[in-house]
Amino acid sequence: MNYFIDAITTNYWNFKGRSSRKAYWMMVLVTFGLQFVSAIGSFLANSGDANTAFASLPVNFVVFVASLFLIIPSTFVSIRRCHDVNYSGWYLLIPFFNFYLLILMYFVRGTEGANNYGEDPTDTPNGTTNPDATSTPITPLAATPQN
Repeated sequence: MNYFIDAITTNYWNFKGRSSRKAYWMMVLVTFGLQFVSAIGSFLANSGDANTAFASLPVNFVVFVASLFLIIPSTFVSIRRCHDVNYSGWYLLIPFFNFYLLILMYFVRGTEGANNYGEDPTDTPNGTTNPDATSTPITPLAATPQN
């Protein structure tokens, strides 16, 4: 779940760097789960007679807005996952080749070590690398020097 939260907060507009398989799968599974639950809610709201069709408009609007909100981070995590297997994200636009990339993104481990798009994301806590982000190391409390 932390991978999903990171994808929709700090990496919402980030298409640089790499994403690990785990970060990609978490994004796919959580997005699928949210869309499944919203589809069931929409189905239940629309399953009545004509009088309930008007009442289901707010539910359908929420489902529509949530889907629009999730398109951007889902696309960008896919681009970062392409970078992890050392392909450009533009290859997702090529018909039939994108099916090959989908198999790679789902099942193949990314390039070990650094590649053209950054460092290995499996060493990071959120499974994503961003070359533009600066991070400060966190020191444990017990390691601070006492005067």
